[in-house]
Amino acid sequence: MVIDAKKLEERVLRNEADNFRTVEKSIDAALEKAFDGQRAVFDVPIGYNQLHTLTRKEMLNKYRNAGWDVKYESSQRDGDFLEFAIKKNYVGPYGDGVRPYETT
Repeated sequence: MVIDAKKLEERVLRNEADNFRTVEKSIDAALEKAFDGQRAVFDVPIGYNQLHTLTRKEMLNKYRNAGWDVKYESSQRDGDFLEFAIKKNYVGPYGDGVRPYETT
């Protein structure tokens, strides 16, 4: 039986759901620790590179949809890292574009 692309993607994401949540928690923790008010750069968390390509793409898209510009860099010399920066013109949950750490 032939599986279509959408069903395959759903199957991959479902099979990796636990690992997805674990890595997502690690990324959130690294963001909290490394965020300087504009961006955060940190080594990819353990388990990230073992995720299926579709799963990694879905994960980074979740962060992009939450207002982050996300870059993945792979370097044999420096190691793999993720860079997160606040998207320009992002209006978050406060609705006015003012971030909680900014003063008006």
